[in-house]
Amino acid sequence: DFPLDLGVKQFNLIQADTNKIIYRDSISKIELIYKLKNDHLNLSINNINKDEFEIGWNIKGPRQEKNLNSGWTSERTQSDIYYASHDGGYDYISNPGDTETEDNISWIAYKQQFFSTIVHSQNQPFEAQKMSVDFDENDESYVKDMRSKLVFEFNELKSLSLDFYFVPNDYTYLKSFDTGDADSYDNLVPLGWGIFGWVNQYLVIPVFDLLESIGLGYGLIILAIAIIFKMLLFFPTKKSYVSMAKMRVLKPEIDALNEKYKDKEPMEKQRAQMDLYKKTGVSPLGGCLPMLFQIPILFALFKFFPASIQLRQEGFLWASDLSTYDTWPFGEFGLIPGWFDHLSLFALLMSISTLVQMRFNAQPSNSQMPQLKYIMYIMPVVFFFIMNSYSSGLSYYYLCANVMTFLQQLYIKRNLNDEELYKQLQENKKKPIKKSGFQKRLEEMAKKQQQARRRK
Repeated sequence: DFPLDLGVKQFNLIQADTNKIIYRDSISKIELIYKLKNDHLNLSINNINKDEFEIGWNIKGPRQEKNLNSGWTSERTQSDIYYASHDGGYDYISNPGDTETEDNISWIAYKQQFFSTIVHSQNQPFEAQKMSVDFDENDESYVKDMRSKLVFEFNELKSLSLDFYFVPNDYTYLKSFDTGDADSYDNLVPLGWGIFGWVNQYLVIPVFDLLESIGLGYGLIILAIAIIFKMLLFFPTKKSYVSMAKMRVLKPEIDALNEKYKDKEPMEKQRAQMDLYKKTGVSPLGGCLPMLFQIPILFALFKFFPASIQLRQEGFLWASDLSTYDTWPFGEFGLIPGWFDHLSLFALLMSISTLVQMRFNAQPSNSQMPQLKYIMYIMPVVFFFIMNSYSSGLSYYYLCANVMTFLQQLYIKRNLNDEELYKQLQENKKKPIKKSGFQKRLEEMAKKQQQARRRK
């Protein structure tokens, strides 16, 4: 629905050919020129005899995807009104009931999960009034009812040129458009903010496009991406595992310190532990190193897979569509209609692989942190409920990544000897210790706190 506020006019067909149609009103001389170009439709309106011109734009986006309401990546959740300022910057409206008005707009888009309709004013910014989205929870035939009123004000120029784009939400394709604005159409693809968006733009998407260009199936592409990223992270992973192994073989000495200082000030025990770490060359935070590299990739892919139109309606194994959740292929045993109406087998396998990996990496029990053993079992369950309605492609990737990590750690473990590692730590104790500035400040702070307590 795209009514033009031109008043009562009698338009006559002036020209019609393969890609161009012209209508003209015989009295006001207003012209409507429709041009079909390579990638869009252009509407030019000439000889406008009004100082203000309005266009009402209403769309009830039809339902197109399997997942309408379930989870953060459902079609309804991912459908919004986007708009870009003529001076740069963009925003969107998503919540039902919200109504907004913005001026100095260059383009506005009604976006669904994988497709968008864009109106771009080429020669004049406009005001978008009463932008709103709404839906009826009981009506599953459409996604959202999107409405706005586009208002153009004229001084001398009495013509208007609007480009209409009906496009897939493909980042590479949308990036190719030269919009002439600070914010291009690629913002319609939700790749994440900050570093997560950069990882998707400059690492994930180029690798994905390269693998796609050589003709691999999408299941193999996801497997290849998991292998490539895990190989890139192999050396940080190895360093992390060696650091955890050092902490494991050093545990008897740490337990002895805990027993020795159990009735003394906590700072004394902490200083003794720090001395032990310094002498042996062990870093208690060394096992966290790979997470610094993995977290950006982890969260980037969390946004990439549900937004990837390439995976839409592409099947792999039992999953019929890698862009949304897969369904348990063995009937409906154990499902609860209305609350738990599907079970993703990829999400289940991913959660099991996470549990296996966590048990494989589990350190000997620590009486000071008994809650860790419960977290080891709770986290995979939480992951399952999050991923059950998420993209099956993402669950499949995490499954592949977990298997790769397990194989890497198994290889590293087989090449580590705890006795040799313990001997190395004992040899490190004999070497002179060069204290860092941070260590000196930490020791000085501990001494001052101890002296302050003694004066009390």
